[in-house]
Amino acid sequence: MNKLALSGLRTALLLFFGLGGLSACGPNCRLNQTPFELAALDAGPTQTGRPLPMDTWAPNPSLEAFLSEAVKTEGVGAVVSKYHMQCAPKTPTTDCEDCLTCSTTFRDWRVGPVRPLLPNSSLCSHFGDMFVHVDFGSGANVTAMTYWKTTPEARKAVGREP
Repeated sequence: MNKLALSGLRTALLLFFGLGGLSACGPNCRLNQTPFELAALDAGPTQTGRPLPMDTWAPNPSLEAFLSEAVKTEGVGAVVSKYHMQCAPKTPTTDCEDCLTCSTTFRDWRVGPVRPLLPNSSLCSHFGDMFVHVDFGSGANVTAMTYWKTTPEARKAVGREP
């Protein structure tokens, strides 16, 4: 094999393995998400196979069930701290110490096309931001709403382009 062909082969292999190494999130872009984030992104048992409502506030039964169980085992304070929620006491409630209204936001990453588009390649793409509103209390009672602020890639992927 001549030097030019060997150099071209090295370059091709470096590009192939180098681009593969860039996809730190791998084929499953949700590997680094917390159980809280996965529950918030789940459309729920009645919505199996359907995407979350996009660009609108909607009740999130999967997140409610997850948080209710977490509150039973860990307590409201630990759950709020663990998932980095910003909270304020629910008003006008004076007889409920663990009644809180909380919010948080996180990014939704999924496998999507590489920019610029390369043949047969994909990396994790930003599919939107998930805004979460949670009311805790009393006890393990939880009400959760989510707003999936989508990107054009997300709307295209689920077939809802404007």
